[in-house]
Amino acid sequence: MPYSSAILTIANMKLNNTVLFPGQSIDVTIPATITTPHVIIEPRLENKQNWPSPQVINVTDGKIQLSNNQDKPVILGNDVHVVSISACDEIDQSKIKQIPHTSTNIVTRKDHINQVNKTINKNVLSETQIKNLETTHTRFQDVFDGQMTGYNGYYDQMNN
Repeated sequence: MPYSSAILTIANMKLNNTVLFPGQSIDVTIPATITTPHVIIEPRLENKQNWPSPQVINVTDGKIQLSNNQDKPVILGNDVHVVSISACDEIDQSKIKQIPHTSTNIVTRKDHINQVNKTINKNVLSETQIKNLETTHTRFQDVFDGQMTGYNGYYDQMNN
């Protein structure tokens, strides 16, 4: 299922100048494109107040309840103009595969580096460019295995 996000604009919700005192809540209809049972709400930088605090909220009948959990009133449309909302799914953490990291020493593969460096067309490059390429090949040699067919398993083997 594709994830969806939106920006809730206070003016479009006809909530301008609505004051939410500490502890008060307001029900807000979310866009129909967001169909998950939970959403993530976050404040936006263009607001005067850092409200609402980032949180996961349950969706009930296409609506969420925004609460003022701060210690001061919030004036919707003045202090807060827009709110970010994103679809959110719950994940069963017991199903997440944990793979311990194993540190690996990088062994210089001089023969591979020399082979790659031989392929450089030195007729069209300056000495500085050639030196930079050779240095780059040596510095990042752990990325490719010499076959240039893709991932080399440096961090872990890929399982399909």
